[in-house]
Amino acid sequence: MVRVVLLSARYWPAEDTLMKRMLPVMGNMAGLPQAILTFAMLDIFLYNAYEVRFIPLWIVAVIVMAAGLAVLGMFFFRVIREARRLRAKSRQE
Repeated sequence: MVRVVLLSARYWPAEDTLMKRMLPVMGNMAGLPQAILTFAMLDIFLYNAYEVRFIPLWIVAVIVMAAGLAVLGMFFFRVIREARRLRAKSRQE
């Protein structure tokens, strides 16, 4: 495990790259399906134990996917704006 950490520190992107800010977002996108599955398990457990449902699973899935789309869209536009700024800066030099 220590070697993996050392290798990741060795090959960490430079400070001025666009990937520096995108890597944590890309890593956290795996949490969206896990959030949906967690709610599904909670829904199944509550329905089997108490015959109660909070809200339908498809509504939760749509809400989580819409939130993920909004976050990804926000980062996408930030990266595009940063790339244009860097391109304009390199053309001036």
